[in-house]
Parts: sequence; C-alpha cells; structure tokens
Amino acid sequence: MTAWSNELQSLDPETDYERIVYLLSVYEFSWDIEKALEFALFRTYAVPSISSRFVLCGWLPFCKSFFAHGISSEAVLCSAC
Repeated sequence: MTAWSNELQSLDPETDYERIVYLLSVYEFSWDIEKALEFALFRTYAVPSISSRFVLCGWLPFCKSFFAHGISSEAVLCSAC
C-alpha cells in the first residue's frame, strides 16, 4: 500500500472528511476530476450566447491564449465582459 492509502485508512470520516476528499481527488480520481472540470468548462463556454458575448467584447483572442497556457479561471473570464 502507498503512503496516501495508509493515511486514508487512518482518517475518521466524521472529522477528516476534507482531507479524505483531497486525497481521493488528487491521488485516486485525479483523471476523473480533470475530465469532469474539462466537461464543465466546455458546457459553460460552448454555449452560443456566451461564446458570442466573448466575440462581441473582444475577449475571444485572450480566451484562446488563456486556455492555451493552462490557466482556467472561470471567475476571471466571466467578469471580463
């Protein structure tokens, strides 16, 4: 067993739930969490009304470079227009 799985077994779900979620999302389900976030962002920004708003306010080139660099701050993009 790995160190993080030993730690998981020693944690109490009643009090250590945040640490349990962190360990599971980082080590056990990291790919699943990443894909879920990608899908959520796709569903958010693939909507024609949101995409057209980015085009109208001139943020589309910035958004492309923003995502190309691996920075995906939804709050920054949403407050842009």
